[in-house]
Amino acid sequence: MSKRVSAPRPGSGSVRSPQKHKKAVLGLSDKSLGSARVCSPDFAIWWEALPSKKSGGGFSGFSVSVSQRVRRKNKQGMWDSVVIQCEDSPDGELLMRVFVSDPQWEAPIQIAALRSRPDDLSSLIAMGCNLDHVQAANA
Repeated sequence: MSKRVSAPRPGSGSVRSPQKHKKAVLGLSDKSLGSARVCSPDFAIWWEALPSKKSGGGFSGFSVSVSQRVRRKNKQGMWDSVVIQCEDSPDGELLMRVFVSDPQWEAPIQIAALRSRPDDLSSLIAMGCNLDHVQAANA
């Protein structure tokens, strides 16, 4: 069984699971096809395979979180500093989003969105890249 990694909650000294916080803020599903967590005293990496949104089931993408140890209000805990979310949509678009987070922020900030449509023969763009900073909706 994997070790649970705790993270400081934004705006408080309390501790909470970074995965629960990430799922609530980024709108990730509770259903998972598989996951793994590797931890050291200072850093942790966690990945989860996401179920397919297309009919027929299967694998549709994944989420990767990189956490680091932080101190907030004299309490230490792990915090998801970087989250990469990759998914495919039923219409064939592939989307990769990169988020950064700080314990003092209300929600993560999306710093990059990369889109491709590899099965669309009419598309003249191999990959679209948006580097606008977008605050994730706080659910």
